[in-house]
Amino acid sequence: MLLNKFNGLNNFTQTLIKKRVNFKSDWMIVCIIAFCCILYLNSVPNHFSMDDELVTNNNKLIEGGIKAIPKIWMTRYSEGKLRFEYRPVVKTTFALEYEFFKGNPHVSHLINLLLYILTALLLFKILKKCLPVTIQSCIFLQS
Repeated sequence: MLLNKFNGLNNFTQTLIKKRVNFKSDWMIVCIIAFCCILYLNSVPNHFSMDDELVTNNNKLIEGGIKAIPKIWMTRYSEGKLRFEYRPVVKTTFALEYEFFKGNPHVSHLINLLLYILTALLLFKILKKCLPVTIQSCIFLQS
């Protein structure tokens, strides 16, 4: 009889911890999004810079849009004086952005911000799945 009450209390306690973690994880998601925006939202009104200039401006391959994607996957990141390594995903996103937004740097920076937010949220979700609830409440979600 006493053991059943203990098990009931244990299940009740576990349920409370899970609800607390779920409530706090919602706040963590809001905090992650806010933090990403604080860090990178100021890049949206800016123009292309650094290596973006090498790849996006007057690049016939990027200006080919969707049709150029197969060739993008067979070329280096930059083919001019400076030859960079193989980064087809970046050039593919530039080509898609050019196809739909004609090389608008503001849209490109906004897409990068959204990808950064998605990456941070994915990392948070993976860590939440990998760590036990008790560790989550201690590490991520302290009150």
